[in-house]
Amino acid sequence: MLKDIEDPISEGVTMAAVYELNAEKEMVWNMYLLNYKNTTIDSVLVTSKGYGQKDGEDVSTTTLRHFVKEIPAQSVARIEPLQEEIFSLISEYFVTYYVGNTIYERKFIFESYSISVKKTVLITFMGQQGIEVL
Repeated sequence: MLKDIEDPISEGVTMAAVYELNAEKEMVWNMYLLNYKNTTIDSVLVTSKGYGQKDGEDVSTTTLRHFVKEIPAQSVARIEPLQEEIFSLISEYFVTYYVGNTIYERKFIFESYSISVKKTVLITFMGQQGIEVL
C-alpha cells in the first residue's frame, strides 16, 4: 500500500532569482528554473506564492501557476518576473516535472529579504548574477 509508493528524490533541478538587463536596458529580477540534468524534463508545473508579515499584519500573494512543456538538458527556463515589493515576504515555489514516466516534485523557499543585489553571486551555469536555491 503506502509503503509500495515510490517517492523519487528530485535532484539536478534548482530555482534562481536572477538580476539582469531587460529589453529596455533596465536591471530587473526574474525567476528561473535550472535543469542541470543530462536529460530533458517534461510537463513542468511551477506554482508560486508569497507570504509573511508586513507592517505587523499577515499578508499573502495570489498563487500563480506556470507551465513549461519541456526544459532541455543543461538549460534554463524563465518562470516569472519578480517585483521588488514582495522581497520582504517568503517566496515559495513548488515544482513538479516528469522524467520519462516518473513524476518528481520539490519545494524551493526564498526567505524574506534573501533576494537582494548585495547577496547575488555568479551563477556559473547561467553566467549571470543571482541567488540560487539548491
